[in-house]
Amino acid sequence: MPDKVTYINNQKTYFNWHQILRDSNNDACAILLLTYALNIGYNNKITSSTKDLLKYLHIDSIPIQLFEQGHFVVTSDNSIFSRYKCDEPQSYYYNPFFAIAKIDVTYKTLYIWALAQRRISQRENFIPDTHIQETQWSNPLLRHKDNKLYFIPEMALFKTKNKFRT
Repeated sequence: MPDKVTYINNQKTYFNWHQILRDSNNDACAILLLTYALNIGYNNKITSSTKDLLKYLHIDSIPIQLFEQGHFVVTSDNSIFSRYKCDEPQSYYYNPFFAIAKIDVTYKTLYIWALAQRRISQRENFIPDTHIQETQWSNPLLRHKDNKLYFIPEMALFKTKNKFRT
């Protein structure tokens, strides 16, 4: 793992898909970075090396609009800090390790979108399969079973904590 990147926190993180989509200009890397920034926390250091951040999240760019819009700030020592926060939480996730999975960023953004289909009041680690088109079920972060789409990273976390049953 890179030494200069702030590692993700294993805590409940709230987000708003529509806010992230708007603020990312529908860019997959920006969606992942904004979601990552929410997990790191407002005004916290994301990285002191953009190269390490790209490797850590397995993405190929950090979109400039994140800096132009003030969501990320570069300091004099070239560290990047998050200035991003969720204005109106509508969804959540517990297990942020999907962000560092060695898979295409498209799968990660689809996973974030799928998580957004789970209301903030729901405590299950799945959504009905009718929430997502069948063509999108083949995602390494989702598992289809019994008319439900399970969030694999959430399943892994909660099997050990016994908070959810699958």
